[in-house]
Amino acid sequence: MIVRGGCQIRYLVKSDIYALNVELQAEGSEPEQCNNQPDQESYLYQSAFNEWTGYLSLDTNSRDGFCKERFMLTTDLPARPVCNNGEIEIGEKCDDGAGNGDGEEYYCTTSCEVNEDFNPPNCGNGDDSDPHETCDDGNRRDGDGCSSKCQKQVIGKSTFPWSVSLHPEDVYEYAENFSKPHLSTALDEIKALGAEFVRFDVPWDDIQPTRAMGELNDWCYIKDSKSDCQLKGKAGLNFFRDQWIPALEARGLKPIMVLYRIPDWAKSDYQWEEDKYWLEWKQYCKKVAYHLRDKVFYYQMSNEANFDLVDPIMWFDDPNQFVYCEAGIAEAEGERGTRYKTMINVYSSDTYAPNWRSDLEDWMGTEATRSSIDIIGIDHYPSTWTFSSADDWRALDDLLGYMIRYDKEGAIFETGFSTYFEWFNHSEEDQKIWINYALPIIKEKVKGRTDFLLANFYELYDSAALMPLPQEGFFGILNDTGNHKAGYDSLLYQIVGKPLAGSSSAMTVEDCPDYDDQNDDDGDG
Repeated sequence: MIVRGGCQIRYLVKSDIYALNVELQAEGSEPEQCNNQPDQESYLYQSAFNEWTGYLSLDTNSRDGFCKERFMLTTDLPARPVCNNGEIEIGEKCDDGAGNGDGEEYYCTTSCEVNEDFNPPNCGNGDDSDPHETCDDGNRRDGDGCSSKCQKQVIGKSTFPWSVSLHPEDVYEYAENFSKPHLSTALDEIKALGAEFVRFDVPWDDIQPTRAMGELNDWCYIKDSKSDCQLKGKAGLNFFRDQWIPALEARGLKPIMVLYRIPDWAKSDYQWEEDKYWLEWKQYCKKVAYHLRDKVFYYQMSNEANFDLVDPIMWFDDPNQFVYCEAGIAEAEGERGTRYKTMINVYSSDTYAPNWRSDLEDWMGTEATRSSIDIIGIDHYPSTWTFSSADDWRALDDLLGYMIRYDKEGAIFETGFSTYFEWFNHSEEDQKIWINYALPIIKEKVKGRTDFLLANFYELYDSAALMPLPQEGFFGILNDTGNHKAGYDSLLYQIVGKPLAGSSSAMTVEDCPDYDDQNDDDGDG
């Protein structure tokens, strides 16, 4: 404010103490020149007060008027906003002028605050030109970075580690199929997703394809001259020891090894010579653990033992699978808990395995079985292998209870969404929607549970050729040629955290490897 001569100004002071500064200045002169004139009294006038209202009178107090031509008044007192004038001023969140109102149809209230209940009428049309939308991704769903009211959201980084399933048959080095991606490519994709673990099979039917190969040196360690191994064209244990696991280690990924895939000859032994079968099963677990010891910490024993479609062992014999396998691992590895941990997974579909809870309780009902297991987990596929929607995570609620009941760690060993179209009418876009809906629910339910180990996304690649049911082959977040599906970025964001919608680039793990947001709160990214 510049005025001539003396003046009187009235101020409304709404908070604290404000400083009012008067700077004297002669016409056409700098303040210093004015202040340095001989025989003049000019000075900086400063007043501080905390009155609610008051008058401040100012004058230059110069004897001969040389410096009385003009003075400048400055203050740190902010301008008082005028709500409903259509201009957003300091202290206002919004101001639509005559468009302000207090009903839910108004974006801005009559006190110039944003109405939290306002829902832009054009939200969801993919056009964010509406000034009341900060984003518009073409839908009205929360959890994908743009809210159901078309406001930008931040997706928080997962507070627990993630794993991704990768079948050995899906990579060139194991399958010897030039149409398959190389192992390095597959692992780079998993690393880019922000996963910390890779879950994979070491198939019994590949490394011991015949009963005759029962001795240590007869197993398929390499693709050698042994006719049975060569005939099947399968890599052996050396492949996992010398190629697979070192490739994981080079990328900072950790293995979760699944001991499974019973060969036909062993299935026959189970039917006709059961005692012999259990020793063979124990031997398989021992051989693998012995050959890969010091490289693997987590062993999953069998797979979905309660689901007859994938497990040929009768339900009443399921506990033997865990007891005998753990005994074999122990003989090869040594002290459990320090050198290794064991896992089991239960197929938790109320649609196709409605007795899964009682099955798990039966398994954990004996001391021998319970003591052979460190980690219990569920395989849960809402919307694909259940008749329920993506928000059906009652199985996870039950798992969290069982973890306390049996004093075990827990995990989700398999979850995902099949994009198989012919039966399910599922699309890649549906998988994207499922990821953005289901995974935030998982993260919220396990928040603060230090005994929850990890969740595993099934799977990296579509692998229809491997599966007994066609829909099983379309769970990949990449298709069978290695191209990203529509939900890839959504999975990435749900694992590592997502920047505000509209950001020019996606966040990767490397963007914040040791991020510290200066608080102790979980779930905020």
